[in-house]
Amino acid sequence: MSDSNTPKGTPEAETSSKKEFIRETIEEKKPSKRKWIRRILLLLVLAVAFGLIAALTFVLSEPRLKEIFAGEETEEAIQFSRDSLEAETTAEAEEGESSESSTEADEEALKETVEELVEGYLSSRESEEEAAYTELVSDMASALRRSMVTVTSVQASEDIFQQEYVRSQETFGLILTETSSRMLILTETYLVKDTETVLVTLGNKSEYSASLIGLDETTGLAVVGIFLEEMAEGDLSYVEPVTLGNSYICQAGDTVVALGNPMGYVPSVAWGIISYINTAQQGIDMNFQLIQTDIAGSSEATGILVNLDGEVVGWITQDYSSDDTGNMLAAMSISDIKGYIERVSNGEAMACLGVQVQVVTASLAEERQLSQGLYISSCVSGGAAYEAGLQNGDILTGIGEETITTTSGLQEALAKYEPGETVTVAVMRSSRNGYVEQTFQVKLGER
Repeated sequence: MSDSNTPKGTPEAETSSKKEFIRETIEEKKPSKRKWIRRILLLLVLAVAFGLIAALTFVLSEPRLKEIFAGEETEEAIQFSRDSLEAETTAEAEEGESSESSTEADEEALKETVEELVEGYLSSRESEEEAAYTELVSDMASALRRSMVTVTSVQASEDIFQQEYVRSQETFGLILTETSSRMLILTETYLVKDTETVLVTLGNKSEYSASLIGLDETTGLAVVGIFLEEMAEGDLSYVEPVTLGNSYICQAGDTVVALGNPMGYVPSVAWGIISYINTAQQGIDMNFQLIQTDIAGSSEATGILVNLDGEVVGWITQDYSSDDTGNMLAAMSISDIKGYIERVSNGEAMACLGVQVQVVTASLAEERQLSQGLYISSCVSGGAAYEAGLQNGDILTGIGEETITTTSGLQEALAKYEPGETVTVAVMRSSRNGYVEQTFQVKLGER
């Protein structure tokens, strides 16, 4: 642009006309931060809008597309069950409850099943064992019926009106052996002691008269005999003497059969096991083993205990049963009374001192500073020892020339004397100065 006041053609004008125009460059203006934020937000809005439009388009067009391509065959799709946290949580809770109840139910069902199986097994085992034992007992009772008899005492009496009547009682008897002239039968003393007539009924119902051979009131054993010449030949071949076994080998838990009169009537039979064995049961002038069983019987039971070999191991008695065992059958060890049975069978009278004793062993004597022998725990009132002046607490050490340290030694010493004989009995008696020896002259009684 020229100055309007400068004339054309002048140097100033020419100089002015040669000037170049000012060159300008356009620089892009940098967008502001606010503008960038707006652009980003716009893009996000457009993207969301596009996604929504696409989704809406897919949803609206899907049914139509299915109709179009419905006729085309497609491969069957594999499907898997869908999982969801809510469903899983609910399922876990339900499964927990159901699994607990299911587990409890399963355990209860399993327990019941096992119990039923066990009970069934045990029941079958018990049934089988019981059937086997029952069959064995039945067979044994049948076999031993030939060795067992019924002993009946018959005695005439008068009532208060002086009218005569016959009184009879019966008990069990056991065929022991045959002698050259008689059949010997072991039975109870109380029944045959003062009886006018004794009848014996065999297992085949044949009946014979019998006579008393011997008895021992201390053990309650008695033996009666039937003359062989009076017996029918068929009955002689029918009867069979019993076998006396070794009761010292019996143990608790062994099965035994009670025969004779265990239930209060003759004949009866029962079976069970040996509960325990009292190895030091005190009797008069003897100690013996008392075999206690779990067989519930009569309070008046008599008879025998038999092992599974059919051997007699015990003679049933209730005289030594304790109150706490009730009516459980107990028996004297047959091995301890064989000597008495032998002497009674021979009709031999047996001398009696009349004491109950306990053995003072060597170790016990040393420990308690006692004399070795038999400690007298009781002198039977009215017995030979009692009448001679022996006392409870004395220690029996000798009879005559015999030194006594065991009950078997006492029995052997007494067997050498007859009832009514006078013997010297040595004892150790306690005093202020300790035990001192004393001797007594004792007139022996009869068992």
